[in-house]
Amino acid sequence: MEWLKNQAKEVFVTVNNKIASHPKVETLKTQWSNYSEDSKRAILFLLVVTCVLTLADAQNAQGFLQSVVLPVLQAALSIILEIVAMLSYCITRPIACSLHCLMAIILMVLDMLGAIIRTPIVILEILLCLPYTMIMGLTLFLSNAVGTILRTVLPIGLLLYAFFPGVQQRVREIFAGLQQN
Repeated sequence: MEWLKNQAKEVFVTVNNKIASHPKVETLKTQWSNYSEDSKRAILFLLVVTCVLTLADAQNAQGFLQSVVLPVLQAALSIILEIVAMLSYCITRPIACSLHCLMAIILMVLDMLGAIIRTPIVILEILLCLPYTMIMGLTLFLSNAVGTILRTVLPIGLLLYAFFPGVQQRVREIFAGLQQN
């Protein structure tokens, strides 16, 4: 805390020295010293009267300060704030868009990397499932073929067996041969 007080004193002394040694201040000191004592008292009196009238006017709601100066200052402050907001928007918007574009590029690269990593896994999965798929396809084909053959041959065979005695005789011989073995 003591350090902070010392720093504040040093800053105050530095600023005071810069103000006191400024050329304009030197000129004003010279001009002030050229005035007579009566002129100095008159200027001081006018300054005090001006300060008192300004304070009285500031306390009056219909006074010049509150009815004219304050609205003008508020309007000027609003204009300055709008300009500052516009300038800050003009500065921050390109930065925000650049960050948005950077994020989009990063997400695109990550998406491409995901696709690159996923593709060999999917290819390996397809190749591993290929024998199973082929066996299932062959099984399905054979069951459909046998079903089609049975649906076609069985009714024709039953018709032949029912209407032609030679066919009946041949079927009996085949069954007899099967029973002997």
